[in-house]
Amino acid sequence: MAAKWQRRRLSFAILSLAIAAFVVLGSGLPELGSIGVDRSWLKPDPAAAQRSTRISDVQAEVYLRLPNLPKENHYVSSITGKAVPKNTLVDRLIRYHLYAKGRPAGFRFDWKLTVADYMGANEYIWPRTYPGHDNLTENPVDRDREVIKSLRRAERNALVQVLVDILNPQAARQPSAPSPTASPTPDSRSNSTVFPNSPKSGDAQLLVP
Repeated sequence: MAAKWQRRRLSFAILSLAIAAFVVLGSGLPELGSIGVDRSWLKPDPAAAQRSTRISDVQAEVYLRLPNLPKENHYVSSITGKAVPKNTLVDRLIRYHLYAKGRPAGFRFDWKLTVADYMGANEYIWPRTYPGHDNLTENPVDRDREVIKSLRRAERNALVQVLVDILNPQAARQPSAPSPTASPTPDSRSNSTVFPNSPKSGDAQLLVP
């Protein structure tokens, strides 16, 4: 009887080792899909991937729509010693918004918060975390703040609207959103209209990923 019990224990031990081996090697496991497990979370989000690709071109599109907006791209790389014309005011503003503050890209309210930072009306912009502090010969933070402050209110609103239109076309098509084709807003201090090249319906589709 004792011998029979020992044989059963030995058989059970061998079976346990075999199962463990199959688990480690993966040879005995079915595919996740065959047992009804959702694997969609393993796949990259196409929308997120598209957005990350478009971010590098957003500043160029902003200047295409708002040609009167200062570029402030005269800074020199501290690594190569050469000018970096693609390092613009809008490029740095976007990087500050997304990476320094971690704010969403497609909502008007969050961009208004970022603009308020530059105006000194919201959060303080730390020079050591501002885009360009580590790769330009001169930290552009002070000059960028001056430029944003110098813009008229209508110009700042136009900048925010264009950023939202580009980064969140769905929001731009919301009925509640201000119409991009509405009459331009006259400046409160003059009879002139700022940023004549205002965004039009469908312009957000012009930016190719």
